[in-house]
Amino acid sequence: MPDNSMELIGNSRFKEAVNTQFARLLIENHCPENLLKKYFIQDYFFVLEDIKVLNKLIDISNDNYAEKFRRFKHIVENDEIKFFTDFFVKNNINSKNIELSTCTKEYINFMDEVINSNDFVLILSMLLAGEWIYLETFSNKNSQNDYINTWEKL
Repeated sequence: MPDNSMELIGNSRFKEAVNTQFARLLIENHCPENLLKKYFIQDYFFVLEDIKVLNKLIDISNDNYAEKFRRFKHIVENDEIKFFTDFFVKNNINSKNIELSTCTKEYINFMDEVINSNDFVLILSMLLAGEWIYLETFSNKNSQNDYINTWEKL
């Protein structure tokens, strides 16, 4: 279990999770629609995990930071969850019947380990690293893909 953010970033499991062909395609805005759909199905569970991360950060933060994390959590719980709800309805997907991929299960387990560390810097580092890919992917790309376009607005 990593005990600081530099160890997290150097962790081979972490590197494997973010250095994939899919991540590259997503960042370059070249991800095929069928792959995006599979991604969003799994990503829903990462968003649920992010809520757990934010809850932990709220719990262990001083009041000033806790309020910022509460605002971010509010966006996640409202806008992002609504995105997934709409996505599931549009694609006739029952979220209760989704099977997690091995990669998703392993990364969620990794996130849980970090959450359980109670190490503010480590937990925040994990959240920021995870959010970076979204900022890099969806900032000002003006995608022609409806799903990506919606994410850009979030």
